[in-house]
Parts: sequence; C-alpha cells; structure tokens
Amino acid sequence: MRTNMSKRARWLAAAGVMAFLAACDTAEERAAEHLRNGLALVEAGESARAQVEFRNVVKLLPDNIEARYQIASHLKSQNNMRGAVGQLRSIIELDPDNVRARRDMAEIMLIAEQMEESRRHVEVAFGLAPDEPMVRAVKASVDYKLDKTDEAIDMARGVLEEAPDNVIARLVMISHALEAELIEDALDEADAGLEFSPRDLSLNMVRLGLLEQKEDVDGIGEQLKALVEYFPQALQFREALARWHVFKKQFDEAEAQYRALSEADPENAERKLDVVRFLNMVHGEARAREELEALAQQPGSDVDYGLALSAMDLRAGDEAAGVARLDALIGARGESAGADKARLERAKIHIRAEEFDQADALLAGVLTRDPQNHQALTLRASRYLAADLPEEAISDLRTALDVAPEDVSVILMIAEAYERNGNSELSQERLAEAVQLTSFDVNVTLRYVRSLLADDKLEVSERLLRNALAENGENRDLLMALGQVHIEQENWREAEAVGGRLRILDPDDQAAERMEAAALLGRREFEAGTEVLASLLEQTPDNPGSVVSFARALLAAGEVDRAEAFLNERLEADPDEVVSLLLLASVKSAVGELDEAEALLKRVIELAPQNAAAYANLARIYNSQGREAELQQIISRGLELSDNAISLRVTQAMQMEAQGDVKEAIEIYEDLYSLRPNSAIIANNLASLLADHFGDDPATVERAYNIAKRFRNADQPYLQDTYGWLLFLTGDAGNAAPLVLEAAEALPTNPTVQYHAGMVLIETGQLAQARQRLERALELGTAVRFSKDYAAREGLERIDALEASGSDQGSATQ
Repeated sequence: MRTNMSKRARWLAAAGVMAFLAACDTAEERAAEHLRNGLALVEAGESARAQVEFRNVVKLLPDNIEARYQIASHLKSQNNMRGAVGQLRSIIELDPDNVRARRDMAEIMLIAEQMEESRRHVEVAFGLAPDEPMVRAVKASVDYKLDKTDEAIDMARGVLEEAPDNVIARLVMISHALEAELIEDALDEADAGLEFSPRDLSLNMVRLGLLEQKEDVDGIGEQLKALVEYFPQALQFREALARWHVFKKQFDEAEAQYRALSEADPENAERKLDVVRFLNMVHGEARAREELEALAQQPGSDVDYGLALSAMDLRAGDEAAGVARLDALIGARGESAGADKARLERAKIHIRAEEFDQADALLAGVLTRDPQNHQALTLRASRYLAADLPEEAISDLRTALDVAPEDVSVILMIAEAYERNGNSELSQERLAEAVQLTSFDVNVTLRYVRSLLADDKLEVSERLLRNALAENGENRDLLMALGQVHIEQENWREAEAVGGRLRILDPDDQAAERMEAAALLGRREFEAGTEVLASLLEQTPDNPGSVVSFARALLAAGEVDRAEAFLNERLEADPDEVVSLLLLASVKSAVGELDEAEALLKRVIELAPQNAAAYANLARIYNSQGREAELQQIISRGLELSDNAISLRVTQAMQMEAQGDVKEAIEIYEDLYSLRPNSAIIANNLASLLADHFGDDPATVERAYNIAKRFRNADQPYLQDTYGWLLFLTGDAGNAAPLVLEAAEALPTNPTVQYHAGMVLIETGQLAQARQRLERALELGTAVRFSKDYAAREGLERIDALEASGSDQGSATQ
C-alpha cells in the first residue's frame, strides 16, 4: 500500500538526508584538517602538540590508520610501549598488511623478549617489503637473537651499506663484536653510527658501556659530557658526570654539576643537600655548615635543612645545640608534616637517653595526625619491643607494611616481634618473604636458617641454603651453614662434600678440613678424623682453632689420656700457652681433678687477666664445692677486669639468687636483658625470678608474662615451666597444667618446678597428684635452697581443707 506523503513531509525527509551527508563530509574534512596540522607539527619537531591533533582524528574517524600510527610512534618514543602496542594492534586489525605497524610491533616485542611474536610480525613485514632497509634491520636483529648469527650479520651489513645511518643494524654489528670480545671493533661500530646519529641515545649508552669495559677513565668523562649536552633533562647523566669529576679530583667542576642538578630540580631539597654533602666531603664541615645555614635562612625553607644542621650538631657532640634546633623547628612549624619530622628526630634522642615517656608522647602526637606515618610506626614498634609488648609492636608494623609492603627492615622487625610473641611459624613466614625480596641476601638468609634450626627444620634449612647458594655462588658463610645442617642431619657424605667445596673456594681455609673431620668423627671414624685435624695442626701449630679442634676430637673419641698427653706436650714446649691451659683445665674438671683444674685456671688468669672463660670456669668449680667467699671474689674480680663477659654476669646473678639476694639478681638480669633481649637463657631467668618472687604484683606478673610469651611453643622443660607458671599466675590454670606437668616430669629433682606443678594441680582439682608434687618439692628442698617452702606447706594445708570439705576444686591461689 502506497503511503500518501505531503509535499512538506517529503521536503523535510530530503533535508534530513542531505544534512546527514553533509555532516559526514564535515567529519571527514575536519579529520583531514587535524591530520594535516598534526603532520605539520611533527615536521616542526613539536610531536607532543601534534598528538592532540592525531587524537582528534581518531575521535572523528576511529579507522584512520595514519593518525593511529603517528600516536603509536610518539608513545614509542616516550617509552610507553604498552600504549604503542595498543595502537599498533588496532592498525594490524584494520590492515594486516601494514608494513610499518608489523615492523614496529616486531621491534617492541624484541625489546620485551617476546621472541615468537616478534618473529611472526617481522616475517610478515619482510614478506611484504623485503627490500625496505628498516624491515631488514629489524629482521637482522630478531634473527641474531634467535641465534641465526650468519644470516643476521649478512643482512645487517647489507643494510649498513645501503643505509649507514640505520641504528638497529649498527647495534647488531656491535653485539656481534662484543660477543667475540672485540671491544675495539665494537667501539669503532658505535663511533661510525654516531657520525650519522650523534644524538642517538642507544648508541651513546652503548659507547659509554664500552668505555667502561676498557676502563678508559678519560673517555668515560668525555662521553658523559656529551650525554649531558645531548640529554640535559636526563639528570642521571649529570649525576654520573659529577661523580666522575670527584674521582678525577676536579672539585670545582664537580661542584658546578651538583649545583646544576639542584637548579634543574629546585623543589627537591635532597638535591641541595647533595651539594652540602659534597662540600662537607671536599671542604669540611665548616663549609658545609655555611651552605646549610644559608639554605635554612631562606623564606619558606625546607625543614630538612634544619634537621641536617641538628644532625651536624649531634655528630659534633653538641647535643644541646642539636636539641635546641629541633625544638625550635617544632615550635616554629606547629603541627605540620615538617614539624613531625623534627618530632621523630627528637623522639630518637629521648629514646637514647632512656626518656621513654617523652618519646612516647611525641610519637603518639605524630601518629594522631598521620596514623600511617611509616617512620613513627616503626620507631614506636621498636619501643614496644623494648618494653616486651610484641603484640602492640606487631599492630604498628602491620600498618607500616600496608604503607611500604616491601620494606625489608620492617619485615625483619615484625619477624622478631612474632618470635618474641611465641609464634615462630609467622616469624618464619616473614623471614621467607624477606629472603625473596632481597634475592637471598646472605645475612637475611642466615637469619632465617637460624630460626629454622631452632625448630629443628633441617630439610627446609637445607633447601633454603641450596637456593641461596644458587643465587649467590659459592659463598663461604652459606657453605658453612649448609655443612652444619648436614652434620645435624648426620648426613656425613654431604658434609664432606661441603668441605671439598670450601677447599676449592679457598685452599687455605681451615674450615674445609674441620668440616671433613667433623663428618669422619660423626661416622665414628675417630682415627681418620683425628688424623685430618692432626695434619691441620701440623700446618698451623699456633692456630688456637686447630688446637681446640684436635683436643675435642680426641675427647669425642673417648681418648682422654691422649688428649691430656697432647695438651701437656704443648705446655712443655710453651708453659704459658693460654688455649692449652684452658683445655687441660676442662679435661681435669671433667674427670673430677678439680684442684689441678683450679691451678690451671688461676695460671690462665695470671697470664690473661681479661679472659672471661677462665673466671667463669673457676666460678663453676667454687660453686660446686660450696666455696661461697671465693666464688664471690672470683666473680667480682672477673667482672672488674672483663666487664663485658655475659656468661660471667649470668653466673653472678645465679649466685646472688642462690644466696637469697633476689633483688640484686634481678637487677643483673635486667641489665643483661637490655643488652641481649633475644637471649632465651637471660629472658627465661629474668621472667622466672620475677614470677617466683613478685607473683602477687599484677604489674610485675604482666611484665614477666610478656617476656615469657616467646616460650609458648618451647619444648625445653625450664622454658615450659616458666611460661606455664606465668599462665597460672594470670589466671589460666587450664592451659598452664600440661606445660608445668611436662616440665615436672622432665625435671624430677627441681623443687621449684615440682612446687609449680602442685599448685597448678590444686587449681585444676587434681588434689592427690597435687599433694604428691608438693611433698616431693619439700623433700627436695631440704637439700638445696628452696624459697617456696612456706608456700608449699600452705598448699598442702589447702589440700587438707578441700579434701575435708569434700570439694574437688579449689579457688585461685598463688
């Protein structure tokens, strides 16, 4: 059926069609105008401005290949390869036979080492344009990377004959010369390329690398000057040139470069501080201070200048001036981020002075304003760890890691916090993370290994050390650790193999022989093991380590007489040899000849009055014989002459405790704990003393509990007893019971441990067992000093009362 349309309607419809067609023409015309403008701007060297025009073309006509290619080329020149690839893929989808897009895509994929994709694109381009020099150059580069060396070199050489300015072909020739270790030929190729393209970055960088391989110091300087001239915005070249001038002792020129760096980045305070550091290195502190003072006095100066002046004051020993500067910065800058930087430095000074309340107040203020301040969080976490509050430290460190998840120093700190909180699994997870982030840094790896070995995770330790050695090469420390793991595993063959690797690494390293000897002794091949050590001793007769190893090997073999004869023989040759005297004293002590051991140790002290081991061994003899006055005297003398002897101070604390001077013992342990907070022995002894003698003081119990948290998964009975007893004191008798009972079974002659078990058993309603433990404690306590005699008798009375009343459960007690 035919529609009847009015003249006016037909006219409107026709007008609409014409308007649509006109709009199309207008879009194409506008796109063409944008394209012409963009190309003109590229010709004029204004590529960045040209991009606006090209993007307008793509908005109007998304299928415009030329505009997309110009955008891709610009992105590629700006090193935005992802963006360039996106545009090139679009072009290839629109026109699969576009040679330029295929060629450029091949080049980018080559750089990204996506060799299969690079090969695919360049093969298409070469099939379409086999004579185009740029296509051939890219193909030569791809072929060279695919080990088609002869074809690649022939093609690159042909390209250069036709187009000597082709950089890609030139780089293929340079790579070939380098692979043949023909440095001069490679340098000639680079120079030939730079004749045509003196400002090409890749050729200039290659030339710099070649000069470095030649160790041509003067040539390096000239090349750096050229790079600074050609690429003034690339500040890394100017930095390198400044360092080169310093190396050449051309200090005026170096200063000029450092100042130019500062001027090129005027908002960066670090650049100005680099000038200060340079002046301090070359001209001394006075000149550096003058520069800093001038910077600090400028209106709106960065707070870092004032902080640097304060640090300078502190290094010079003028703490009053350094503190005054910090206080002035804090006062002048209020609650700004700059003032908080000063507060953090001030907090550090308070911490060093043990003014913890003031430090805590400053840190709290900073974190109130900036809850994610990384430095404040880590500093406060260290304060929490020092105060035995690992859970609080963990909370802060987690927040710090949210801010900087790959900060290895924070990861290591949180690993320590987990360890101190008794969670070795989480600690080891963090240590594993640190190992990965540092690519198996030796020190980080060894720290992880120590943690694993503490948990007897020998197989994990072995795998870790093998991976670390694969990453670091034959590192002595890692090999030593691996050898020790094999010895712990009783894998003697592998331990011997490690000894062989150590010998290859350094034929004179005595550790190799010791490792092999340890393996032989482990296999109970005592004669062979001692022969190895005897040979080592012959080579280095004056080495104390050789003497100790040989003597210990004899003792391990049960040849006490031979060990004694060996040491006596050495002492006949040199009566004053301290090492042999100490070893012989140990042998005499072991066989019960204490008088002779005492005489030998006194001789050591006479010859080496600062030898802490002699005092500690002599103290043990006096202690075993009950010679209290002499024990006290030798400890006091030893500490006077060797005040850093940790073992001697532990002996002193134990003596104070035995004498009933608990307060003095605690003071010693507190001091030792501040020096060695990660020592299990010191931590346990301190926590145990606090718990046993101040168990009625909630604050002291809480502190002792925080110290002992690290022992929650321990399997050593003394540590189990300490942690279990503190669980009981904090009201958790249920979880305390299995720990103290296991400790009591393992330490049946310790009255205090039996007392702990008895008191916990009362609380859990096991009255008959509780009575047995308390009676056993009292029985044992008659032979040794037992401070809980009265408390144990009270416990027995309580059991009597409970049994008399028919109750099977007691109330809380200590």
